[in-house]
Formats: sequence, structure tokens, C-alpha cells
Amino acid sequence: MEPTWSPSRPAEKAWLTKWLAGPQRLRWSDLPVQVGDKVPDISLLDEDGRAVSLRQAWRDGPAILVFLRHFGCGCAWQRAERLAGELDALASAGATVIAIGQADPTRTRAFRERAGLHCPVLCDEGRQAYDALGLLDARPSQVAYGMPESFLRRNLAVTIEFLQSRQGSGKEPVDSPWQLPGEFVIDDSGTIILAHRSQYCADYADIDVLLSAITEARLRL
Repeated sequence: MEPTWSPSRPAEKAWLTKWLAGPQRLRWSDLPVQVGDKVPDISLLDEDGRAVSLRQAWRDGPAILVFLRHFGCGCAWQRAERLAGELDALASAGATVIAIGQADPTRTRAFRERAGLHCPVLCDEGRQAYDALGLLDARPSQVAYGMPESFLRRNLAVTIEFLQSRQGSGKEPVDSPWQLPGEFVIDDSGTIILAHRSQYCADYADIDVLLSAITEARLRL
């Protein structure tokens, strides 16, 4: 008999549906934006539900866009907690830091506060900015490495057991399980200086690389 339990919250149900369906965006249909290209003009909601244009981030100098995994992913928490410790150095180098996640404003605020992130975190529920910056879905091996074969195969019973084990942890799987993260350094003209598209969920950009890219952006090298 197939298990009948399912998550009660919409964001968790979305994770289950998307996990069982498998990754959808594994290849680019067109060449994505790259170093030297302008970032498309995109508006996202902030945690108060107000529309914010990404262009505002680099209005006064270089910016870093940090695209996170879903807010139930341990890799997203690791990146957010590490980023919290890097913010002072990045700001001293002259950069504005904007993080982007898949959640709605309420969940975004809760994540930012719990992670101790003192930078804006914008909401991209439709993943339009992820798509516009060329961030693809992962294969199972890129986001579930170390897990048993039955989990990689997306066995329903094993998946349900995994979801139940995370209930009440505050890190329940939500939104898209497949979305890969990435980080972009943008100069004050909106041009991409560094495009770091993660190859697995814990593939973060090194802070020294970010700092050097900020210097390039600031000096227009």
C-alpha cells in the first residue's frame, strides 16, 4: 500500500510535488546572461510585500546577488549563516548585498531573522530572477548526494519518511527541491562582473573571489 500521509503546508506540498515530478530545467534553451552582459530589469517583493527593482541594488556602486536554495535546505542555512559573517567585509569593499529566495514575504522574513542576515532578502516565488540569471535545476546527485539510492530514485515511501523526519525541525523541505543557487557580482552600470552558478547545493562563491570581483567592478578593470 502506498503511504497516504502528505505535508499540510502549501510550501511543503509544493516540495513533495516537485520532488516526485523530477527536475525540469536541466539545460539552457538559449545562452544565459554572462560576464559582460547587463542584468535584466526584474522587480521582486521584499519581506513587507513591496515591489523592489533589482536595479536599486547597484545604483550607488557594485552589488552582489546571492541566490539561495529553498529555505528548508541545510545548504541554504549554511550559506546564509556564512554570509551573515561576511557582510561587514563585503560592505567595506563597497558592495551592496541582496539575497534572493523562493519563499513568500512572511517566510522570507522568518528565514532572514532566524539566520541573522542583516541584508535584504527578496522573494522570487515564481523563480523568474533565477531563470533570468540562468540558474538551472539540479539532478538528484547535485542536491541529494550521500543519500541512499532509494531516495535518489524518488521512491514515495522513502520520500514521505524523509519529510516526516523533518517535521517540527524548522527546516522542513519547501518550494522547489531542484533549484540550484548562484552568486553574481554586478557593477554600477548593471553589468555582470562575476557569474558563479553553483554545480551542487553547497557550491558557494569564496569570499576572496567576491572581494576581488567587487574591486574589479569598482575600478572598472
